[in-house]
Amino acid sequence: MAIHFKFGGSTAARTMGCPAWQRLAETVPLVLEGSSNPAADTGTMLHNCMEEYYGPDSIDPEDMLHDKGREYKGQHLTPELVATKLYPAIDAVEIICGELGIKGSNVLLEPLVKIDSDIGGSIDVLAISEDKKTVLILDYKFGHVSVSAEDNKQLQFYALAAATDPATRDMFDECERIVLAIVQPNGDGDDLQVSEIDMEALDNFETEYLAAVDFTEEPTAQPASGSWCKYCPAEATCPVKTGAALKATRVNALTAAARP
Repeated sequence: MAIHFKFGGSTAARTMGCPAWQRLAETVPLVLEGSSNPAADTGTMLHNCMEEYYGPDSIDPEDMLHDKGREYKGQHLTPELVATKLYPAIDAVEIICGELGIKGSNVLLEPLVKIDSDIGGSIDVLAISEDKKTVLILDYKFGHVSVSAEDNKQLQFYALAAATDPATRDMFDECERIVLAIVQPNGDGDDLQVSEIDMEALDNFETEYLAAVDFTEEPTAQPASGSWCKYCPAEATCPVKTGAALKATRVNALTAAARP
């Protein structure tokens, strides 16, 4: 059974950019169970296939096609997805692990890591190099909108959670660098995006992120628009997005101007 945290990796940038989003989201009706997004469901299916490939039985994607196939909420694995998504993703993972000196025994798949009961999430791949000096945080993206690993709040969040969780924090004892990687096959030949931070940068992120989480509880926290608005559950009713906040500002300005 999946665990849903109040604050997770996919919402890290939103939490830091718009401290009011959680409060606003609580006023929005829940999406009906069973509703589906074909693109997101295809991405979930491909995530599952990658986990299966790197799992203990290591089933090849070609075999997945013929062994009863693979499906998620009506989205099926196809030869085209195998050729354009799965094999390029596997190649990208092998490249980064080879470059960092990571072997299979030092790789965790989908570890659930948390900072506390409200803050946490699952990392697609968490791994450590043989010399214990490099930790890899890797995330699969199968959508068509390119995602950069540079200053990626989601990956930094996962690094912080892994460094905090008692089950994984010893991986950071001798860590000198944290490699943040996005694997995203899109047919453009640039399937792997990589950036690096050190432990000092992670400490700085921890201070900034946890302060943002605390601020979400403040009644003075106001909504703010930005790239984090995409997929926000409160977007339809957000006063910034609907123009209500701007209208209120104009009304206040007009009222003040009309005063004798």
